[in-house]
Amino acid sequence: MWRKERSEYDTGEFERLFAEKTEIILHYADGIRPIEIAALPALLPDLEADYPGCKLRLQSLAEAPGGATVTLVVDDPGKRTHAEIESVKAELEITGNQRIAWQRQALRTASKREQAERLYRMFSSELEGGVTLSA
Repeated sequence: MWRKERSEYDTGEFERLFAEKTEIILHYADGIRPIEIAALPALLPDLEADYPGCKLRLQSLAEAPGGATVTLVVDDPGKRTHAEIESVKAELEITGNQRIAWQRQALRTASKREQAERLYRMFSSELEGGVTLSA
């Protein structure tokens, strides 16, 4: 009508691109740190592995009351019924939030280990430089 190029879609492609998608909301209590943002790309294939045929995509990251939320979208649920998709959504939210808790624990543990190693190096260098033996 406006002499623009006509868009062509394969069977089901239009629906796949523009239909309302199932959203998975993950909550990061007290906000999300840069290292956790950097780890997000590793979280998606990890969650997809638990639900074969289900393709996830990061949609958004936003501040929320009490922290931050990450919204994932189920781009391709595989051959699942609506009821199965809703079940997978609930499971993915639980699993995703558990993985966030595990990740945070691992980061705390690594941080404590790094702090202990730094203190050890500092004290051992002081001891090496400051200790004199007399004959």
